[in-house]
Amino acid sequence: MVCLVLYIIINVGIKMLTYHDVANYFLSLSDSDSGEGITNLKLQKLVYYAQGLHLALYDSPLFAEEIEAWSHGPVINTMYCEYKDNKDNPIPQPNDFNTSLYSEKIKKFLNEIYNVYGKYAAWILRNMTHIVGSPWETVYKRSWYNTEIDTQLIKDFFQNILKADEDTEYLKTSYEKIEFCAKVEENALANRDLPCTLIANLLLAKKDIECGKGFESSLE
Repeated sequence: MVCLVLYIIINVGIKMLTYHDVANYFLSLSDSDSGEGITNLKLQKLVYYAQGLHLALYDSPLFAEEIEAWSHGPVINTMYCEYKDNKDNPIPQPNDFNTSLYSEKIKKFLNEIYNVYGKYAAWILRNMTHIVGSPWETVYKRSWYNTEIDTQLIKDFFQNILKADEDTEYLKTSYEKIEFCAKVEENALANRDLPCTLIANLLLAKKDIECGKGFESSLE
């Protein structure tokens, strides 16, 4: 991963964001007063999905910090420590938010991530990372607590889902599958082997890309 980061910085001339920059962007979109705040758990998962999709779509990491496999899913250790005093409460919007750090392309990418995943509760996002075959599940079942999840593993997982075969009937019912899974998970009836929420969302993102909408068109 270090080599990939150095290649991007040296050869492409891009100033890479940090996890803090990505977290701040999502927090700036939240509204705790309306009951739509972002907790530490939810923020961890939003940042994880942003990293995974950026790796899959653009073959480069969004930020350089390691992601580890904790009991409740992928976690950035330093980010957890930064916000742990908030416990399960919504994290306030950042006072140090600087929009100049983000290119228009990155802003639109992060907005898309938030629009797709920000509507879900923290525990639903957590369950979505626990599906069989996910990077978290692969590392956590064979390693000690807080083991790093290799960036290549994350990239391969998201790319494989985006490349999954999408038959017409499946895509027609993707929105229904998302809502069904959300309801099941909210009622604590979800099976860990049921990956439909994450896969349906990613397939919809891929469909939008191919139709000239969604991630790719919004990043031009």
